[in-house]
Amino acid sequence: MAMRDDPQDLVDNPAETLSVEHKQWLDLTDKGVRADLARHIAALANHGGGVIVFGFTDDMKFAGANPFAAVDRDVIASIVTKYLEPPFHCDVHSL
Repeated sequence: MAMRDDPQDLVDNPAETLSVEHKQWLDLTDKGVRADLARHIAALANHGGGVIVFGFTDDMKFAGANPFAAVDRDVIASIVTKYLEPPFHCDVHSL
């Protein structure tokens, strides 16, 4: 199955697959949360790639505005660099 790669489609039509995960907003200042996210990133990378979409509840409803600091390329890169070996590049898109 091809990975969906249109960020807007991932938000408009949320559905989890082996290559797409939806997560609640995360407090990425918390070391435990960062380590857990690294585990999910590694699992997707080991699967051959994938996407994590933030801002959804477990029942795939929009979780509202992000109460934490923004998820950006620098934050994700720092998580990958700290927790994963070898580190690799992750694209980050915001809508």
